Amino acid sequence: MDYIPESPYERMRPMREDFNLRLNTFTTFPRNSHVKPLDLVRDYFYYIGIEDKCQCTHCGGVLGGWMPGDVVHKEHRKHFPDCPFIQQCLQNPQPVIPLQSLNQSDVSQDHNFGQSFGHNFGHQSSSGAPVAMETTVSPETPADKPGVTRPKYKEYALEQIRFNSYTGWPSQMKQKPENLAKAGFFYLGQGDKVKCFFCGGILWDWDPDDEPYTEHAKWFPKCPWLSLSKGDAFVDRVQKDLMTMNIGESTEQTVAKTLEETQPKEICKDSKPSTSAQAAISPQKKFTSEQHLNEKEQLNVTDIIAENRRIKEERQCKICMDEDVSVVFFPCGHLSCCPKCAVALDKCPICRKDIEKQVKIYW
Repeated sequence: MDYIPESPYERMRPMREDFNLRLNTFTTFPRNSHVKPLDLVRDYFYYIGIEDKCQCTHCGGVLGGWMPGDVVHKEHRKHFPDCPFIQQCLQNPQPVIPLQSLNQSDVSQDHNFGQSFGHNFGHQSSSGAPVAMETTVSPETPADKPGVTRPKYKEYALEQIRFNSYTGWPSQMKQKPENLAKAGFFYLGQGDKVKCFFCGGILWDWDPDDEPYTEHAKWFPKCPWLSLSKGDAFVDRVQKDLMTMNIGESTEQTVAKTLEETQPKEICKDSKPSTSAQAAISPQKKFTSEQHLNEKEQLNVTDIIAENRRIKEERQCKICMDEDVSVVFFPCGHLSCCPKCAVALDKCPICRKDIEKQVKIYW
């Protein structure tokens, strides 16, 4: 099922408006960084949970690879000068960030970064002026429906935020928080109950061998985010397997009996070639062939490595630089993002055209 994703500016509204919500994303931030989490939070960044990369909740710009001497606000202004927050700071030099009371010990002040990286999907009006941060919620329209065209719980749209919700998750559970968060679930804080951030489906009473994505597809097959993330083929396969499980015991016994009757009665255990066959192979010829193959492999190994690297880079998501690309944007037709990142975009990161439809593809 295709749907129009919520714009990044609207999706990140909860993070933008809540200082502590941004701060809480830095629990796994590298401790040997050259910049402080508090400085990042004050400049409206939150930690996306990948290496040392942080994203601005106003313009969507991602910065990482912090070096000694880097100043967060200066780097923000340098790489994303059109950011609404940066523009607001230029127009009003007075402090614009409400410094809420914090327990400084909650965040390590000593963290580390490595090579600069940036991406911007800034949200601006057609006139080019920064869009003001709204506090009212626009009324729903038939084309804008929570759980269908956009997440029911947009505050959990980011995987890292969902992962952070698993404080107190029962340690004896076989399902790990990182896998549940990846499958779209956040923790409700009661027993083993989790909820999908997009469709709102709730699951609990997990069996040890239950797999989060599979259970998501089993009980909530019409979740739009699940279809985009895993594809309709995955959902259909899970539903088909579910129907197959209802086959009667007598039918299973009939199938088993048929298979047993059609199997060969005897299997030759000695699969080694005969002595005469082994003797027919010339030792000198065998050595020459192996030597030729080794030389040929050595000549091709460099080309193979280079080709593998090129293919890997082509398939790499241009936003998170981690997952493989698997979502095509229409009408432009560009393939540049993984499902996890695509759900947050309203413009193609390559050509900047509006995204009207997203389609999952398979390699």
